[in-house]
Amino acid sequence: AFIDHRVKNGKKYTRVETHRKHYSEVPLLDADGNMVLKDGLPVMKQGKQDGYLITNELFEKIDGETFTKSDLVSVFPELIPETLVPTATPLFVYIKTPSANNYDFESPLGISTFANAIDTIQALDIAFDGLNSEILLGKKRIIVPTSAIKKVTDTTTGKQVRYFDPSDEIYQALDIDDAEKLKIQDNSVELRVEEIKLAIQTLLDILSMQCGLSQGTLSYKDGEVKTATEVISENSKTFKTKQDYENELADGIVGLMEAIREVQKLGTSTEYSVMFSDSIIQDRDSNALYWQNRYASGTCTLEQALMGMDGLSEADAKKQASIILGLAPVNTEETNRDAE
Repeated sequence: AFIDHRVKNGKKYTRVETHRKHYSEVPLLDADGNMVLKDGLPVMKQGKQDGYLITNELFEKIDGETFTKSDLVSVFPELIPETLVPTATPLFVYIKTPSANNYDFESPLGISTFANAIDTIQALDIAFDGLNSEILLGKKRIIVPTSAIKKVTDTTTGKQVRYFDPSDEIYQALDIDDAEKLKIQDNSVELRVEEIKLAIQTLLDILSMQCGLSQGTLSYKDGEVKTATEVISENSKTFKTKQDYENELADGIVGLMEAIREVQKLGTSTEYSVMFSDSIIQDRDSNALYWQNRYASGTCTLEQALMGMDGLSEADAKKQASIILGLAPVNTEETNRDAE
């Protein structure tokens, strides 16, 4: 069932679209192959699956917890209450996270990426609040004797009261009799920012591990950023998690393509495949250095190096190699056109 929330004419509706396997009905036969009758009519039994029955139901949301069924056609005439799609392939795919479901071992469903890190996220929230509190409570404090504070007469009570700005958090009055201590003192405390930052980074490292990422992927110190080269060269958990997600996505995309082919009755037997672009994970400079070293050591041709570095086709790589080696003149007109 798929849930869809809608609003029309100021009313809140929830549409429930349900996909169910639908089976044909065939006559029930006895041992001799004759139809079994009841009250003169053949007894029917469930036959083979002949498609998926898609039904739409509409419910009006009265308050936060109460729903009442509404007429779908009158509210949303563009929606069809019931449709039978003649296909044995599901018209949807379910893509789950690659993390093991340790909440319900028998469930085929996945869990949230951060399902096992709720306590860590809560601790991070407390740590960030602690940093904010440290800044607020660590403001500059200057202690002055009460005799240095100006007093005025309260017009209501007639008593003498201290006159100061209520929003001023710097100056604090201290009433003492010791003449040695009747001097202005700076009582500011040292902020524990570094200690709190270290705690936050430790929690971020734990959160990274719990979410399938390498330690240091989430960084709160020195503005560090993980490069694509580090992600691969460390054989990191981040890279393995990326591969796991790609495998799950590829299966889901192929399944969806198969469903489209089945519905459209394309009748082709071409196998679908999914290839992910690794441009976001590969470092261009490192890739170029790799092919340069290969070419310098004689383990590949110049054409292969150009194909690996620039993604050229074999024909374009041969043409470019001839120009580099001086075996072919540079076509200035074509170069200018490419530049444009």
